[in-house]
Amino acid sequence: MTQPIKFLILEDSKVFSELVSSKAEKLGFSVTTCTKGEEALNLAEQQKFAVICVHYYLPDMTVEEFCLDIRALPHLENVHILLITSEQKPELLRKALEAGVTEIFSKNSVEPIERYLSHYIEDNVY
Repeated sequence: MTQPIKFLILEDSKVFSELVSSKAEKLGFSVTTCTKGEEALNLAEQQKFAVICVHYYLPDMTVEEFCLDIRALPHLENVHILLITSEQKPELLRKALEAGVTEIFSKNSVEPIERYLSHYIEDNVY
C-alpha cells in the first residue's frame, strides 16, 4: 500500500478549509490544516508535504515571506504551493509567483483546486 500524500492547508476561513480538506481527502491526501503562517512553517519543518494550499492574506506574515521560508527548507524545495485568493492585482500575484507559488486559484470555486489535486495524484501515484 502506498503512503498517503501529505497536503497542508493554511487558511483562516474554517468553511473554505473544510471544503478543500474534504475534496483532498476523497482524492487520497492526508490533510493537515492550520490558520497561521508560523504554525504552518513549524509543521513544514517536521514533515514533508507534497502540496501546500495557502491563502493570500496571512495573519502573521506575508505570503511571499511564507513561500520563501518554505522554499528554503531542503526537503520542501519541490513542494507545490497553491495560492488561494480573491486578489486580482497583477503586481501582487506576480510577487507571489516570484516568491515560489506554483499555481494561483480564485477563492470563488473549489473545483479548479480539486482538478489540480486530481492531476497531481495521477502524475505522482499511478
